[in-house]
Amino acid sequence: VPIISSIDEVKYETIEGLSYMANAGGQSEVTIPIVFRENPKYLQHDNSGIAIANLDPAASVTVAIGFLSLYGADLLPTPIQLTIPAGGVGTIYLPFVDGLPAGTVATARLTTASPAGIVAVSNDVNYTVAGDGSVVFNAWGATGSYIAGGAGQ
Repeated sequence: VPIISSIDEVKYETIEGLSYMANAGGQSEVTIPIVFRENPKYLQHDNSGIAIANLDPAASVTVAIGFLSLYGADLLPTPIQLTIPAGGVGTIYLPFVDGLPAGTVATARLTTASPAGIVAVSNDVNYTVAGDGSVVFNAWGATGSYIAGGAGQ
């Protein structure tokens, strides 16, 4: 039986809210279409935090996180390696990624060897705008974001 779920996040102190549909299942390679690292000097205040869930309830996983420029070039010499405990969640916050330049606008590519796979979401926030300056992007893979199984399911 398929499970359909949506997530609502609210930060009442800053009047921000995010909503998105949950992924249907784990994948071993996913991408997030757009992520940001702020550059206040040039009034670029968007920041991304990527949350990655390990769907294996019995084993930790290592996830490689790479960032691609708008032209497809790798922005880091090697991907970041993040180990996530069994059934746990790991987070990468772009302002704290060494070697990623201020003002970066990129695509994030996440890969793992885990058969259970991962799901990920990027919460993008700009605290300098009045009201709500937030958006969410799900990670997408070869099997899509919301559809699990084959044709007709």
